[in-house]
Amino acid sequence: MLRGLFIGICVLFLIVLPVSAYNIGIFVDSYGDVDYDCVEFSGEATAKEILERSKFNAEYSYGGLFLDSIDGTANNFNNGESWWLYYSDGRRINEAKVGVADLTISREERFVYFGFYEYDENFEVTSEPEEVPFYLACPEGAIALELTGVYTNVGDGDFLDVNDSITYAEPDQEVTLNIRLQSDAEDPELDEKDYDIEGTILFKIADEEFEEDFFLGIDEVDTFSFSFEFPYSEPGFYKGNIYVEGENEFESYEMDREILFGIKSKGQSEVQSPESEVEDPNDQIPPLQNPNESEVESPESEVEDLDDQAPNPKPQTLEVDLTPIILISVLGIILLVLIIILIVVFKK
Repeated sequence: MLRGLFIGICVLFLIVLPVSAYNIGIFVDSYGDVDYDCVEFSGEATAKEILERSKFNAEYSYGGLFLDSIDGTANNFNNGESWWLYYSDGRRINEAKVGVADLTISREERFVYFGFYEYDENFEVTSEPEEVPFYLACPEGAIALELTGVYTNVGDGDFLDVNDSITYAEPDQEVTLNIRLQSDAEDPELDEKDYDIEGTILFKIADEEFEEDFFLGIDEVDTFSFSFEFPYSEPGFYKGNIYVEGENEFESYEMDREILFGIKSKGQSEVQSPESEVEDPNDQIPPLQNPNESEVESPESEVEDLDDQAPNPKPQTLEVDLTPIILISVLGIILLVLIIILIVVFKK
């Protein structure tokens, strides 16, 4: 019984355990001319499988166990030239002691390297691979650009994180917007390289635009400020938009963030945001009804209750978090499989 239960649990882990994809770089050095490609894999792969999935064309002999040529450059044993195989563990490049079909590459290895080199009478290679970084072949995601914070300051008040609340202001009141950007390098080797990110930050509200260029080094944080007079005059809710575009030697970046501003109705100490979002920064949500005012007959389309008018102070929280549902579903499947296994074991 215990043996069957153990086998069942192992099977469950094999089914449920997710296998995430990762990138393997591949470098081909032919007469000192180094070319490269990036290949995505899940689990382990041989150097041959990586080579076959890349952009390079290879030919083999001895049933696919021996590498003959890459992109037309073939072994020439008369001249003492042949292909040599290497791999990297993230710290150094190592010469493979097995063939291309037997060298297994996993997540710990960063890339494989094929070099076409001369060898001596003892069949010892006389050249060494070029010092190449993994991210040269797989640059996507090597350096991240993140918008780590957006804060607003109205008048002489404290700065407010826009993720937590609406920024309320009065007409023509001075508002300061702070935008914090950060670059983050995945590989520690990148910290010593000159792969800076250059770009532009654009902030739009109403018909006004504010723009500033930025320049971020590796693992650098910087804050950019825009000051403006609040352009709206009627109570309601309004949108502002932040756009960030940048690029470095490897890739380009695009981000955007929406900010919600508001003007409180007269006589109200707090105004909540409406259910419906503003479609355009120039669109205004009609002012909420003042509870201190005398009742007036309103058309059927108007909201009769103040609570119905503004049930949610944070529009972003309208999204439903599916994580608990997914977890419960996975646990239910695991429990069902365990029950089936136990029934089978008991029958035996």
